[in-house]
Amino acid sequence: SFAHRVIEVLHGRLRAAHRAVPDAAEIAEVIEALAAELASELLLPGQKARRLTVVEAVAVAAREFFRGLETGGVVLQEVEKPIEKDLQLVTPEGVLTVPVRGSADAVGIDEQGRTVVVDLKWYSSAKHLRQKIKEGTALQLALYQWALHEGEAPPDDPTAYFLLKQHAFASAHAHFGAAIPRDEDPG
Repeated sequence: SFAHRVIEVLHGRLRAAHRAVPDAAEIAEVIEALAAELASELLLPGQKARRLTVVEAVAVAAREFFRGLETGGVVLQEVEKPIEKDLQLVTPEGVLTVPVRGSADAVGIDEQGRTVVVDLKWYSSAKHLRQKIKEGTALQLALYQWALHEGEAPPDDPTAYFLLKQHAFASAHAHFGAAIPRDEDPG
């Protein structure tokens, strides 16, 4: 999506400059450069109000995403990190191998050296994502952690959704502000 690509381009620039948080001018420049390519409908006549709303939302989301990582002590290492691992399922007929392929939106490392995975989401309401975290059923986040590590069980390393539209993290880990309490401990 447009917002994902803005984050990806900003990360490339920041990483090259050994910085963690972009300034407002950098964010605006990247949004402007990518709008024609990825959000050209916003440039059509009669779309000025919508364009201004979307541009502002993406700019604030980008700023808060990078600030939140820095505040949480997370160094972003890769955006759109490829993942590839075979999942072995034991069935009555034998072992079924399911290839898991894709990419994790954002992968970093925290001050304890743990892998941190953040999935970027653009939803009007994030209630269901927060509920998944509370219930311990945020399988996409667990799948990313599992695929990025050796072994069969994923570690309880920090994971989060970053809610682009709400400019906020949703996580059971305190790295990202107020942690959503889990119904059950993953251990």
